[in-house]
Amino acid sequence: MSGSARPGPAVYRLLPSLSGYGTLRLNGTDESLLMRWQRLGGEEGRPTGVRAE
Repeated sequence: MSGSARPGPAVYRLLPSLSGYGTLRLNGTDESLLMRWQRLGGEEGRPTGVRAE
């Protein structure tokens, strides 16, 4: 074995369209960052997590 650590499991959730964000209950800052990333699609702005209530 190489001894390298394997990444843990990840959870993915499909996002609504930009017009469907009213159905989500995200923290305001996280919501705007997520919407910007979804609209622009750049790897540099990809969120690593969001907070929700």
